[in-house]
Amino acid sequence: MTNLEKLKEIIQKANPEIMELKFGCEVEVRMSDDPYYKNGIYKAVVGRIEPDSLIVMFVDKENKRLLKLKKTKSNYWATKKQIIKSLGRPIRLADVLIAMNKAKIDSAIQDYGCFMLDREDEIGDSIEWQEITSNGERRHWNLQKDNLDDQPKETIDFLYNLLTKD
Repeated sequence: MTNLEKLKEIIQKANPEIMELKFGCEVEVRMSDDPYYKNGIYKAVVGRIEPDSLIVMFVDKENKRLLKLKKTKSNYWATKKQIIKSLGRPIRLADVLIAMNKAKIDSAIQDYGCFMLDREDEIGDSIEWQEITSNGERRHWNLQKDNLDDQPKETIDFLYNLLTKD
């Protein structure tokens, strides 16, 4: 398991709403009732939810774009029974901050994405906020790509180490 996969589990545990079946959630769908799909399991994004069914939009293996299926024009009605599992919605900066708060990490983020920690003196009084650096470089969240999957490896490793510290 990679640090990214472990970090996702930590954040999903801190904020279970990420895994709820709702608009934008990624799911695995079994398409066994339609010969066009060759009894496959496909990754999809939930579009609309009805009482017993939902519209899903299939995505390619790299999860970069919606597949335009000839028969369905990228939409397909699926029953909830066809959902194998919820993969959750993308993890955003807000989810990371919720996990840090639940781990009692006194943190902040600057307007350009740099993580900061509150530094205390020997008696526990807060004395100043410090930018977090590792190997002389700031650890930041790329605000242009607000998805954990799109963050630099250094940021993912930093967050994993921070959230797994005893």
